[in-house]
Amino acid sequence: MDKRWTWVGGIAILAVFLFWLMREGAVEASDVERKLSSARFDQDPLGMVVPEPWQEELRAAIARAPKVSLLDAAAPSIAEEVLRSVSWIHPDSVSATLTLPDGVAVDYLPRQARFLLMQRGRPVGVLSADGCLLPPGLPTEVCGQLIQVELEPSDVLPAPGRPVSSRLAQEALRCFFEVIAIEEVAGIQVRRIVPIDHRLHEVRSQAPGLRFLLHDGREIGWGRSDLSRAADEPDSEHKAGRLGSVMRQYPQLAGVQAVELYHDDETLVFDASYRELPFDGVVLRPR
Repeated sequence: MDKRWTWVGGIAILAVFLFWLMREGAVEASDVERKLSSARFDQDPLGMVVPEPWQEELRAAIARAPKVSLLDAAAPSIAEEVLRSVSWIHPDSVSATLTLPDGVAVDYLPRQARFLLMQRGRPVGVLSADGCLLPPGLPTEVCGQLIQVELEPSDVLPAPGRPVSSRLAQEALRCFFEVIAIEEVAGIQVRRIVPIDHRLHEVRSQAPGLRFLLHDGREIGWGRSDLSRAADEPDSEHKAGRLGSVMRQYPQLAGVQAVELYHDDETLVFDASYRELPFDGVVLRPR
């Protein structure tokens, strides 16, 4: 598995073992109102921790929470809403359970980091798997392992925890598992995703076609994802078969600078000077 998934996978496993208990020392009666800020965090010792800025946000949300009685039927839902307000926690993962006499235990998962968002060549944020902006604080080594997505200059990022409206970012998410599949099968590493057509303002009714830039600067013109493609565009299986056939003719893409896979009836191969190279046209579909 690509090492860039080690952290996001590990943090998901870690967070599911976190639980939050509301306790007030030796409080005996369950109907006594308790402060949610009196929380205890337990986590599985996997050697990975939530970034400190993220923990600060969680602590601040808990500090603003009201007092509750454990005999109040709404206590678990109040605890759930507190955690759902935290920008890096996936709201659908939050689940609270009343555990008398201790308090309310809350399980939750973080949003998974998926892409590093770039704008005018500099990093501006991290996109989660559910299409939202993650708050700052991820370690530099984690951000450095993420695939980069180049946003349009006019794209405006929302507050952390809110959906990112960029068409490029959303299409990159739809294309994510197609990227991972060709990386694993072809033995390549996609470094950055950019639009094929930079005149995006002229075609706002369509999802943008995507170009994958590899770690060594070579290019794969992929086009749109299976979820967005037009009827006359090849699907991802066909495009992967075309790429495999190019790599059969040009092992490890030796001498190849760019491959265009999104045309309906042809595969184009170019050298470092962007002169078209011969391609025998025999496409072997992946099994």
